[in-house]
Amino acid sequence: MGRFVYMIRNFTIPIIIHFQLLLAQTGWSHILKKGGRIKILRDLLIVVFLVWIGGLVGCSDSAGSSKENTANIVGFWFACEFGSSSDCMILDDDGYQFTTDGEIYDIEEVTQGSEPECGQSPCFRSDQRSITVYRQLIGTYTYDDNSLEIVLDSDIMPACTENVIWNTNDDFFENQSSCLYFESTHIKRYTGGVTIN
Repeated sequence: MGRFVYMIRNFTIPIIIHFQLLLAQTGWSHILKKGGRIKILRDLLIVVFLVWIGGLVGCSDSAGSSKENTANIVGFWFACEFGSSSDCMILDDDGYQFTTDGEIYDIEEVTQGSEPECGQSPCFRSDQRSITVYRQLIGTYTYDDNSLEIVLDSDIMPACTENVIWNTNDDFFENQSSCLYFESTHIKRYTGGVTIN
């Protein structure tokens, strides 16, 4: 849609200016004598105007839905400590944060506590009321209709760019990203409160 709007905006104004110059050069009285010519010019102007308005409306709808889609991914995502076997009730301490500004942070839960099921490995329950995390900016993303484009900063992590499916509709799902490494195959959004250290 962006290319269409660019095209409409960049070509509509010259067409309107050309139309106005044509009217100025020929004079209104000359055009009025030629009734067929004014109808064609009027119809052309109406079509150009409607296409231009359609491009503006389409552009605003596209931007609105993109913001709504971005809201679906914003949050703190962690690996399911035991994959899909425990309905993802226990989360690993390492994960990623997606912000409303299109930034990706590498995060780590601060307490480094452990649930009995995890042995010595740091983890926490997905229904825990709140957690505290450390974070480091690692890259940017764009998200639209379950499609996630990731661009990692090569100064911080190995350079990586990819476009993957990120399914925010399920409670937890299998990670498809090779740029964002998780400790297990399945990931889940943490919905409790988060304090950033």
